[in-house]
Amino acid sequence: AAQSVLALEERIADARRHLAVEPVVGASADPQVAGLAAMMGIEQPTLRRALALLLAVLVEVGSACGFALASAPTANPPPRPQTTSRTATGSGGTPSGPAPSKVVRFPDRAARGKRHRRSTTLPDPSLVRWAEQCVRRDHDGCIGARVVYQAYCRWAHAAGVTVATETKFGRFLTSSITALGGSKSVRGKGAYYLGIRLVMPDAHAVRMAA
Repeated sequence: AAQSVLALEERIADARRHLAVEPVVGASADPQVAGLAAMMGIEQPTLRRALALLLAVLVEVGSACGFALASAPTANPPPRPQTTSRTATGSGGTPSGPAPSKVVRFPDRAARGKRHRRSTTLPDPSLVRWAEQCVRRDHDGCIGARVVYQAYCRWAHAAGVTVATETKFGRFLTSSITALGGSKSVRGKGAYYLGIRLVMPDAHAVRMAA
């Protein structure tokens, strides 16, 4: 900072020499500094040094800020890919949605689901029977996990079988629907099964099947 002040004073002196400024006798060579010095009650040389020091500090701060801005990372994150939905156009030029998925019975392709199971433990036969009677694969289906478990409990009471715990039931159903293309989703404080719907048989049919 001191070197900057000295350099600034040398530049001011050189400028005065080049301009051949001859101050009037009895008048100040720098009326602005003289006025400020009179207002602040300090000597002109002291005020000049203070102004030069302030200017040097401002220059240093500006240089530091410029360097910080130049060295800061400016790369923006890559834009997210935009997926354009392609809708088929039916007769008459009106867009038509995707063809409805075929609703199939839940136990279809059960052999394929077994290959994806990590555990070699066989599932509860009553759970398998409940899935065969009450669950259907539906591409657009969405049902709450608590609703499905309550429906299973009603079926188990009607069939006269032991009710499985909610944890055991959830693991069985999640692994089963995942093998068939469905999934389990958690939204907020609730869980939902996607890709299935429930078909509840009457109590007489349940007892006959048991």
